Amino acid sequence: MNIISRPRVHIVGQSRGDYHRMFTAHGWDIADSIVESDLVQFLGGADVTPSLYGHTQHRSTQCNPMQDKVEKLIYLSALKYNKPMAGICRGGQFLNVMNKGSMWQDVDKHCGTHKADWALPETRGSLDVTSTHHQMMIPASDTTSFSLLMVARLGGRRVKCSPLKSKNMGTIAVNNAKIDIESLFYHKTKSLCFQPHPEFEGQKELSSLYFKFINTLIMDSED
Repeated sequence: MNIISRPRVHIVGQSRGDYHRMFTAHGWDIADSIVESDLVQFLGGADVTPSLYGHTQHRSTQCNPMQDKVEKLIYLSALKYNKPMAGICRGGQFLNVMNKGSMWQDVDKHCGTHKADWALPETRGSLDVTSTHHQMMIPASDTTSFSLLMVARLGGRRVKCSPLKSKNMGTIAVNNAKIDIESLFYHKTKSLCFQPHPEFEGQKELSSLYFKFINTLIMDSED
């Protein structure tokens, strides 16, 4: 008799029960350590410290440098053990920064629910996604290092700050941007960045899509 083991996720930080429930509902077990896991999951929280991506801090940015310091060590440990990673909301933004991306530090129209389009190699669709963030991912400049998975088209205002080494300090505002990046995947580090909240109650469709991304991009590629 063949016993098929369930995949295991290591959830970073003091997790609320909704993350545990989401993973167990999709057939996963919870791992106590990175080494025992098949996936390392980063959660929400404070804004990513702008110095990590080389920018000055906007007045609306509220960060937790200690959280970033601890989670950077966890990220490096996951790389050492060749463990795939995924991040939700702030966790996705953190993984984007760790993969040489940066952040729009203040955006509008991202509080509530909005429509987003998603795509994988052999399937695509659209759905309503939760949105509780005031920042948004800017991918790495190397466009070959990642794949876009989900975008919205809200046409809102967005602001980023000057690089730390810039002679012209200040902010840069952009209006009526064409797309808002909600999810992307970095191939080399197997990092899934996902800004919406599939763990929220009542988000069955979004939760199913999150695990579709995980299974297609990470678990199936491990076979």
